[in-house]
Amino acid sequence: MKEKTCYYCGTKYPAEEERCPLCDQKETEAEEIDEIPAELKPSAKPAQTEEEPVYRPRRRKKNGNAFATILCIVLALAVVACALWILNSIGALSLIRETPADPSSLTLPVETEKPSITSISATPEKMLFTAAGQKNLIQVAYLASDGSLADPLGQTAFTSENPEIATVSEVGEVTAVAAGTATITVHYDTFSAVCEVTCAFDGVANVPEVTPDELAAPETDDAAKPENDEETKPETEETAETEPAFELSKSDFTLFSAGEKAKITASGVPEGAEVTWSSNNASVATVENGTVTAVGPGMTKVTATYNGETLSCIVRCRFAEDSAPVVTATEDGVSLSYEDVTLSKPDETFKISLLDGETKISGVTWSTSDSSVCFVDGDGTVHAVGSGTAKVIGSYNGIKYSCIVRCRF
Repeated sequence: MKEKTCYYCGTKYPAEEERCPLCDQKETEAEEIDEIPAELKPSAKPAQTEEEPVYRPRRRKKNGNAFATILCIVLALAVVACALWILNSIGALSLIRETPADPSSLTLPVETEKPSITSISATPEKMLFTAAGQKNLIQVAYLASDGSLADPLGQTAFTSENPEIATVSEVGEVTAVAAGTATITVHYDTFSAVCEVTCAFDGVANVPEVTPDELAAPETDDAAKPENDEETKPETEETAETEPAFELSKSDFTLFSAGEKAKITASGVPEGAEVTWSSNNASVATVENGTVTAVGPGMTKVTATYNGETLSCIVRCRFAEDSAPVVTATEDGVSLSYEDVTLSKPDETFKISLLDGETKISGVTWSTSDSSVCFVDGDGTVHAVGSGTAKVIGSYNGIKYSCIVRCRF
């Protein structure tokens, strides 16, 4: 197919066409063409006028980007610091603490030093049993350097020098075994006290066997006395009659709240006779005419004096859970709210708790060593059942904590 070229725009098109399909110009001779119109030239660029602004893209400055980055970091740090200050001011940020500029300006709490124990005593000093299996409890008083009673800070141990005659438990309960005599020794720290036990079954106590030398020893004039001597005459009913013994109705009991009262009566005192009452530590308990009133947590000794004879009763004030515990905490800071309680009547109760400092611990399993003496509910409420001594045990995290419960009625 033949083609021809437009002289105006240079477009090639079929030769049979009369006009250029692009510029619609009719084919003419080359010499007749003076000049191709400027507007038909494809490569022609429009002339710029002075009024039209020339656009030149502006290059960004690198310094401007760095400044913006630094500004954003500063603003972010300012926002974080403000948030921390607000949290600290409302107490939500417990890890932030204000450190004083001068450490010497810190004031440390002053711990009150407890009076040290200087001696112990055992009550009663002598025991008499008339049948095997009889029991009695040794009460231990811990005397402080200021003359008051104090709670022990360590373990108290009891030993019997003659266990085939009388045994003693770890809480001081003595049990008669056979006729004879035995000495029970109480050990605390470097101090000790003794209780002499006599087991006189059927009215006769066994005596130590004598050696052959002693049997061969000649009798003295003092030993050979006539049968009709006044000193060997049997006692008559008149001479056997004596005045009733001076005794107290209680020897050890516990009060559980400030202001609680308990009455101690004295027997063997003629009507109208005067008995003098006193308390070893009035900050723990006071006494007036035998009525004891609890004042503060601790332990004291109430004494009654009549006709030159003085009897004593231990009073333990173990207050409710909201009071500071008066027991000694273990190394892990855990302790029982009570460690030694005396109940003086059947069905008397108290509630025991396991404490971490002053916070009550939940999930404790409670049990008793002798349910015939007392039993304990799942919430720690202890009930008196019968006379005797038992342990209430709280188990927590595989560790056992025990409280001595003495039922004296």
